[in-house]
Order: sequence, then C-alpha cells, then structure tokens
Amino acid sequence: MMGVERRKGKDKPVITKALVELDGGMFKAYEAVREKWAYLDCYQSPGPIQFKGAASDELNFMVLPPVISELVAETDAREKLENSKNRLLSDPALYSELSRSRL
Repeated sequence: MMGVERRKGKDKPVITKALVELDGGMFKAYEAVREKWAYLDCYQSPGPIQFKGAASDELNFMVLPPVISELVAETDAREKLENSKNRLLSDPALYSELSRSRL
C-alpha cells in the first residue's frame, strides 16, 4: 500500500493512490451484502496481527478477497440473530477464528 513519490525534489513515503476496481473480488463481495450491511451490525474485529497460535495463518482481505457465498451466509445468520427477540443472543460461529480461540 505504500510507495515512494518525489515531492518538492525529495523522495517521500506515501500511500499509493488507487481506484476501486468495480470488477474486483472485494467490490463484488461488498456489492452482494451492502444493502443488509447498511442496517446490520456485521463486522469482525481482526485484532492485531498474529505471528503464532490461533489465526496466525489467516489471510487479510487485502490479500485474499472473501468467498461471496460465505459472506452472504454470515450476513444472513447475523440478520436472523438480530431479528430474534433475544438481543443478547450470540453465535460463536460468526466470530473470527481468533475471537473463538479466546472464548
């Protein structure tokens, strides 16, 4: 994500500018769930980078886009959970691998 650009005669580290790839995997994944994400509480906190132990082999979405069918299924499960009468109900299957290991 970082690059070096010459500004005012000196090389400076900068975040490389990039356009959203509308045909890319990340946008296609977002496009599949964006209507529900507008009102649902759908997120996973990845936490800090893990160098060993649980989730140390997990790849970031920047490297590997999510599988769209899994993302839609997780979003549907979250919607069902939030529409239930028990607002405190939680499903560990919707947690990240790291969060599940910490439970």
